[in-house]
Amino acid sequence: MNKPEKQTLEFYDYDYCSQYIAEKLGLKSLRDTLGKFDNSSPIPYEGERKNFEYRDFWHFLCEVPGFSNGSYIEINDDDLERANEWQKVIVQAFIDEFGEDANYFVSG
Repeated sequence: MNKPEKQTLEFYDYDYCSQYIAEKLGLKSLRDTLGKFDNSSPIPYEGERKNFEYRDFWHFLCEVPGFSNGSYIEINDDDLERANEWQKVIVQAFIDEFGEDANYFVSG
């Protein structure tokens, strides 16, 4: 038996990519796309902010089996199939920018 060879995996850092995609889409963060919990909210009054939807792309990713901090993930067409409309915009932006077969390291 031959000695195993070292393997190399190319990947993107998910945190940097998510910041890049958020900026590209004109969002402050993918963690709070509507700005419910910060001052960038389009709804100016705290009482009204509590009544609108919290949209966190991270929660969408967490639904994938095996997803955890310290793991590698892909964002691809399979995600488009399970996403709702606002999530599809973000998934498509990742695919368009980094490709269908990109690997991302989730450091947490």
